[in-house]
Amino acid sequence: MNLINLTSKSITIVSGKGYEVLNLLPSGIIVAASIAPKVLDTVVADGEEIEIVTYCYDNVSALPEPRPDTLYIVTYAVLQALKGSRSDVVAPDTSPTSIIRQDGKVVGVQKLRKL
Repeated sequence: MNLINLTSKSITIVSGKGYEVLNLLPSGIIVAASIAPKVLDTVVADGEEIEIVTYCYDNVSALPEPRPDTLYIVTYAVLQALKGSRSDVVAPDTSPTSIIRQDGKVVGVQKLRKL
């Protein structure tokens, strides 16, 4: 399987024991999505109005066409914008059960995620 990093940063896949399995450098193609807040509600606390928002992701740009035996790795924002429409697109799993840290710094992830 070919894994192509379409983000601006290196992605390191780490084993459960903390060993680096794979380091994927950026491919030079950066896929982006637009992100816009949508106000769902407001509350007043101590006389101040506070917005409660969600974020809408859309307008994915620069995503290559599907290729056999290829997974494209994108940011979670891009994955959200695609809404599960592409089975060949994944993002690094940055959940607490996947991130590997050393000396307080993230050194890699154990998993990739889909929606």
